[in-house]
Amino acid sequence: MENFLALPTWVIIGICVLVPVVLCVLIVPFVINGKYKTQAEDDSVIGPAAAFLGTAFTLLLAFVIVNVWTAESAREEALFREFSQIEDVMLEVSVIDPGMKEEFRASLQKYVDSLIVKEIDVPAPIGGDPETNSAFREFLELTDRSQVALSTDATKATEANGLFTEVQELIAERQTRVNSGGAHLDVIFIAIMALLGIITVLLVAVLPVTSSRKSKWLQSLSVAIATGLIMSLIFYISSDDYSHRAEQGQVERIYELFN
Repeated sequence: MENFLALPTWVIIGICVLVPVVLCVLIVPFVINGKYKTQAEDDSVIGPAAAFLGTAFTLLLAFVIVNVWTAESAREEALFREFSQIEDVMLEVSVIDPGMKEEFRASLQKYVDSLIVKEIDVPAPIGGDPETNSAFREFLELTDRSQVALSTDATKATEANGLFTEVQELIAERQTRVNSGGAHLDVIFIAIMALLGIITVLLVAVLPVTSSRKSKWLQSLSVAIATGLIMSLIFYISSDDYSHRAEQGQVERIYELFN
């Protein structure tokens, strides 16, 4: 599943649409040429069955899409909050002691660079990437040393409390992000959904020709293409391309802070 989601968006959509269309193209000619015929009593069952399966397929897939979309949105929001906290930390440092700004800047940039490469460009393990965790610990050690130094200056000690509050919030935001999984597609569930979609396409394809051949092709192909497009939507939302596009704005914004 991970390899499939790593494919370009157009390939994912193409595969999802091509499979039902190919099935339709293979079956409809047999129906039109009369090589496959159904009895009248069969027709009264096939139509409602196709409608029922199509409705079940659409409703279940909509449920999955909403859940996947929610998980992806939560991931984006967690990253936004974490980057916002980094900006707040830099702002607090520049106000309290401009002399500390460069050291904090270098430490946070090392952390952000590792975060982007190890936890955004590739799926991050639960708990965070070890290299990124190490860079974050170095930043926290710098913060501890700065706290000790600032506590000796009565004029800066009170103002420094704001900085350490921001750091504590940054820790909380990072823990929330790395310990919450993103969108996950269960292979068995997706297989069931795909099977429902394929059966719907097959049932519509074997329906008898009611008016003209063009109408039969239009009916069958429209259902096949719609089924493929709906199915591709859930894969697109979970794909690497979608995640990268959604996170690119956050990455560009945080890079501006260090440039």
